[in-house]
Amino acid sequence: MSAYSHRQMQILTKVQDYGSCEIEKLAHIFAVSTQTIRRDVNHLCEKGELRRIRGGVTTPPSQPQPVLAPQSVENAENSELAQQVADHIVNGSALAIIASPLMLEIARALQVKSALHLFTNDLAVALMACQQKDWQVSIAGGAVRQRKQGSFCASNAVTGPSVADFFSRYEVDVTLIQASALSEQGHLLAKNEQQAHIIQTAMKHARKSLLLIEEKHFDPTAYVRCGHLDQIDHVIEKAHPAMAQTTQKPLEQSRLKAQMDGMI
Repeated sequence: MSAYSHRQMQILTKVQDYGSCEIEKLAHIFAVSTQTIRRDVNHLCEKGELRRIRGGVTTPPSQPQPVLAPQSVENAENSELAQQVADHIVNGSALAIIASPLMLEIARALQVKSALHLFTNDLAVALMACQQKDWQVSIAGGAVRQRKQGSFCASNAVTGPSVADFFSRYEVDVTLIQASALSEQGHLLAKNEQQAHIIQTAMKHARKSLLLIEEKHFDPTAYVRCGHLDQIDHVIEKAHPAMAQTTQKPLEQSRLKAQMDGMI
């Protein structure tokens, strides 16, 4: 089981959002007794995630943000999408996680799951997942490429010719993919040949493929085909009012096909 309950993770998020929070307010938010909240926050304080103050709790001063708390405004905005992903994953699943900007937030949302086995080329995801006592983590070998400000490439992504070979050695339940772009014809596009090969290989060796769409991370220079919506079992997207018609059209067609096939 996870070291933290679902409510404890939500408490962390609330305290991070507010900066500090009273025990009585948390009890009201979660519709439980103050005694229950005190037990939860005592556990979180013992782990160093929170600090007690008069009548409530706050985040620890002069310390790195806790692993379970959002690391940026962008991550906080993506928490709903990450929770939707977590809702599709069952305990005991084997997951291939292809490094991308959303994957660390998704890994955090998955912390309520037990006995997961993660195969990934995302160093940040692997380091976080290692804190889960009943998870197994396998990481690809290669060079570590750090993200440049504003780029699509995931922070601490492991790259190199051996990464695709790594994913080819395992049969997993679900592959999680975030394409760099989506063509009007429904093709998933990657930034380069290496990224495309990694995605293609991971999809080939998964029982199901789950595609994440977050258009603010789309890269207009992506042009290498790495798959098609027809190969995707489920699409989870964060809609934007200004989402391009070229993105909307293939997604709508994919939803219609999924409904006809009884997939959703």
